Amino acid sequence: FPGGVIFEGSLNSGAYKGITNLMVETMMKGTMKRNAKEIATRIDELGAIFVPSVSKEYFGWSIEVLNGNFENIIELFSDIVLNPSFDVREIRKEKEDVINELKRIKDYPSEYAFKLFNEEFFEWHPYGFYPLGTTETVKAIPQKLLKDWHKRFLTPENLIVSVVGNVDSEYVKEVLTKYLNKWQNSGVININLPVKISHNIKIKKEIIDKNQSHLIIGFLGPKTNSNDYFAFRVLDAVLSGGMDSKLFHEIRDKKNLCYTI
Repeated sequence: FPGGVIFEGSLNSGAYKGITNLMVETMMKGTMKRNAKEIATRIDELGAIFVPSVSKEYFGWSIEVLNGNFENIIELFSDIVLNPSFDVREIRKEKEDVINELKRIKDYPSEYAFKLFNEEFFEWHPYGFYPLGTTETVKAIPQKLLKDWHKRFLTPENLIVSVVGNVDSEYVKEVLTKYLNKWQNSGVININLPVKISHNIKIKKEIIDKNQSHLIIGFLGPKTNSNDYFAFRVLDAVLSGGMDSKLFHEIRDKKNLCYTI
């Protein structure tokens, strides 16, 4: 679904950062006819991998399952998407899990460095928000707001489905229609985002008790609708796209100055 972190900036100027992540995680913990244990058991019975995810501009679920269980997993998916219960006890548990994860973020220096970089670089834009939110914003999210957020973003006109595998496309359409055909439309999503771009040189440094250093150096690049955008993506891959890249070869292989670049 289009949504995710970028849309959280339009909600009280980011006062509820992390609401999308809390929503998708809590949806996995209970529907009107299944509790958290029953959902987890059903996923195990189907031999499926069922993972929620939140990005800057979208959120959703990735699912891997045997072809023979395709309809069964779509039935479960439809129940989670259409009928989440947002039980207050489960919301409380998820909040505790998120807050504990936020407390542990410095145990993962690479991820923490990107968090600091995004917050500094995108100071004027929700791109700088961390998907988990902050301890303060997560604590502040009420049950009613989660329900409203679900109603606003989980709509049939906002859904994109991609299916890859040894399964017939007409069968896929048939199954999706069977379980989602009563889903009601609710209108177009409009958001109001800041457009200011800061050109100031900014440096942020934090020392943590680890025997390694993580450096992130970033620049403003071409917009996604620019003619230079894809050329820039190719340039990025040539310079730093893995072990065959120019920078990796020079700085890691030849000079042994870093582990990754």
